[in-house]
Amino acid sequence: MPIDPMRMLSGASPDSLPTASNAPFTRVSAVHEAPAPLVSHEVVVSGCVNRHHSFDRCSLMRLPTQLTGPLDIVCLSGREVRRASDYKGVRLTALLDVARLHLPQARDFTRTFVLAQGADGYTVLFSWHELYNTPIGVSTLVVYERDGLPLGDDEGGIGLISTCDLRVALRQVRALKRLSVHLADPLTR
Repeated sequence: MPIDPMRMLSGASPDSLPTASNAPFTRVSAVHEAPAPLVSHEVVVSGCVNRHHSFDRCSLMRLPTQLTGPLDIVCLSGREVRRASDYKGVRLTALLDVARLHLPQARDFTRTFVLAQGADGYTVLFSWHELYNTPIGVSTLVVYERDGLPLGDDEGGIGLISTCDLRVALRQVRALKRLSVHLADPLTR
C-alpha cells in the first residue's frame, strides 16, 4: 500500500502521520534546552613550573586575598558590561609563586609568558614583566567572589580579572580552568 504523506487518518492530529501499517507515527519536536553554563571548580597551573598545582575555591581562600573595590567592567567599544562593588580573589602571581616558575637560564624571565584559559577556550596572555614588574601584576586576580557572594555558575565559579586594564572585559576570563606558563623561543642567529 503506497503511503500518501498528505493523507491523514481521521481523528489524527497534524503531528501524526500514518505509517505503512496505518499505525500513527507521532513527530517529536526537539526541545531546545539551554546549554549548561561552563563552570570551573579548579584551576590548574602547568607548563614551565617546578610543581604542577591545582587550586580549588577552598585552597584559593587560604591564600592572601585582595578586594578590587568598585569596578566597572568595560568592553572594547567602551560599553559598560557590568558593575561590581568589589571582587575578591588572589593575585595571579601568588598561584605562580606556589607552583614556582621553572626558568633554567638566569634571564629566562624576559621571555616568560602566562596563558589563562577558560572552560570555553577563551584565552588571555600576560608577560612576566606585566605580572612582576608593573601595577598590572598587583591587580590581576583569580576571583571567586563578587559583591560578597561566591561567583555563581552563570559567572563561571572561578574567574580571572585584570583591573588595571583600560578595557577590563577583554582580559576577563570566566570559568578559569588553566594557567600555563611558557617560554618564548629565543632568537637564533
